[in-house]
Amino acid sequence: MGTEKQPVPSFSLAAPDRGKASTLEKTAYLVSLSMKKIRSLLLAFGSLGCFLSSLVFAEHPYGTAVLLEIQKKIATVPRSYLWDVVVTYSETETYELRIRMGNETYITDYTPIIQPSALPVEWKIGQPIEVPLEKRKMFLKTSYGEIMTYIVRRTKVRP
Repeated sequence: MGTEKQPVPSFSLAAPDRGKASTLEKTAYLVSLSMKKIRSLLLAFGSLGCFLSSLVFAEHPYGTAVLLEIQKKIATVPRSYLWDVVVTYSETETYELRIRMGNETYITDYTPIIQPSALPVEWKIGQPIEVPLEKRKMFLKTSYGEIMTYIVRRTKVRP
């Protein structure tokens, strides 16, 4: 039973030993090897970026819906008190929209970013609206872009 040491395999990026290779040849080998890795990484990240951008910028298919009802709700939030009396408060306008699309009725909430704000002129009761759906969001198409609303409830319409 010999106590010989077994060689441990090692991994190195160094150029293969071809006798007496010059330092310039070893450097050229390392540069070409690293350029291949960089090229493959750039290709992988480029294809991943194209895939992700196609998911993000994919057009939602538009469906036609009918606006059934608009209810304006105002939430009052106290800001400061003097003893037990509210001195200052802020009001936030939120609109509850009832929209029928196919055989389903959606109830969505829309809170304008700028408070107070007028509703788009295209939103009239009984008028068709183009809408794409996401999981919990409904986008209402207007003349100046899409407005995002949050779906609160979804019910089936009985025939």
